[in-house]
Amino acid sequence: VYQMSVDRLKGSLTGKKRCVPAVSGIIAGLSVSIAGNMHYVVYSKIIPWIQKLQGKEADSYWFPDATRYIGYNPDVPDKTIHEFPCYSFVLGDLHAHVVNVMFVLFLVGLLYTWMRSVRMREAVIMKPGRKEFWKKQLLIPHILLAAVMIGMFRFTNFWDFIIYFVVTGGVVLFTNIVQFDGRVKRILSVTAVQAVEIIVISYVVSLPFTLQFDSMFKGVGIAQNHSMIHQLLILWGLPVVLTVLLIICIIWEKLRGGANRSLYRLMKAISVPDLFAIVMGLCAIGLIVIPELVYVRDIYENGNARANTMFKLTYQAYMLFGMTMGYGIFRMLVAARKKVFKVVSVIGLVLLCWTFGYFGNSVYAWFGKVWEPSEYKGLNATSFLSNDFTEDVAGIKWLKKNVKGSPVVLEANGDSYSGYERVSAMTGLPTVLGWYVHEWLWRDDTADLNEKSADIESIYTSLDEEYVKELLEEYDVSYIFVGSKEREKYGEALNEDVLKSLGEVVFQDEVYSTYILKINK
Repeated sequence: VYQMSVDRLKGSLTGKKRCVPAVSGIIAGLSVSIAGNMHYVVYSKIIPWIQKLQGKEADSYWFPDATRYIGYNPDVPDKTIHEFPCYSFVLGDLHAHVVNVMFVLFLVGLLYTWMRSVRMREAVIMKPGRKEFWKKQLLIPHILLAAVMIGMFRFTNFWDFIIYFVVTGGVVLFTNIVQFDGRVKRILSVTAVQAVEIIVISYVVSLPFTLQFDSMFKGVGIAQNHSMIHQLLILWGLPVVLTVLLIICIIWEKLRGGANRSLYRLMKAISVPDLFAIVMGLCAIGLIVIPELVYVRDIYENGNARANTMFKLTYQAYMLFGMTMGYGIFRMLVAARKKVFKVVSVIGLVLLCWTFGYFGNSVYAWFGKVWEPSEYKGLNATSFLSNDFTEDVAGIKWLKKNVKGSPVVLEANGDSYSGYERVSAMTGLPTVLGWYVHEWLWRDDTADLNEKSADIESIYTSLDEEYVKELLEEYDVSYIFVGSKEREKYGEALNEDVLKSLGEVVFQDEVYSTYILKINK
């Protein structure tokens, strides 16, 4: 966004305006990383303020509500998710959509670099040398690298593979329209060939993963439920209005400036940063609209049909909007010729900066008074074990310190967002079965999950030593963890004598009854 602002405003960056690119870049960075949405402003500030004026007790605000709004307030059978990076960062979320943030931002920057480089040179017109022409179009470094990145998304976050293939396609199409002087056949042929090139490369790059991966994809369904208009306006009204306003401002300026009304001539007259901002903004709006029309069918279809689709699509829309607003607000403030664009930009900037307060609100709600040294808890994400899993912490630390490689460590399995799987989560060592719903979501095979769950229970409770031994061999179990969650789940049925007959106790807590068995093989 800094570079986009420099490229668009370079002729007018004098005096105080010199700082505009830096400020626009910073605002864009803050918008993507620490901003909330207008839900925070409306429900944390405006409504409580109105309630105080009316002499009523102000409602408290719980920051996750900004991500669980449609379907929850009011409560209707259409539960959805619309998270954004700040929420993920505060929670310490390490799901695929968060891990992939750094890569999708890199891809967006790469696409802008390509569009910028194309516009900085003359259009490629090569009537002779057809072979050389196509060689040049197929060996563009930016597109080749973009194809590799998009292929990588198939195993880092599959949703981003689809989303950013479309975003890349939009950039390629718009760039080719400008590059090839509006010649429709040339534009369509080059765009189609480059699209096929991207797909082929992306599939080859992802083969080591996809050959061994069964997708949870069940098809696409028509949305039976739709978001309430006021909810969409609260969540997305600000970025949509600013994006549409930017597009109107750009087009209005070019038409007033005498630009030809044909699509090609109009796009040719638009600067690269403006054109790229339009692509980002339109793609973001599309990502908001899609869950209102269709959804990807998965295990949440009964009551939460749109949840995952809205979650993954709007997460990326949020980031694209953040960059579009960071660029668009200051672009209109400095370069717009009509006062109304400047006025609305100022209002938009105030509201956008207001959403930055979500970061402080969520950090305080989740971590407490982080500015007080006495409240400092450190950066060790396993330190909570000492309080939450007092009986197990020593055993978990022993595994981390003494076990090399990736042997299977058996522990009791349980539901999502529970204390189960604390051993595998804190050590990184594999176990037989993880959180049930998460496993169900990714593998979509409840029969297999139920069988494994029953087998785990049999290992911990069966009195048939040979049967237990067979199961341990089947799942290649090297260690068995017996601690608080195992005793909680299996109670008096726990077959400790049988287990100890099959291995050696390599760890025994001196205070608690937790121990770890190493299976004889």
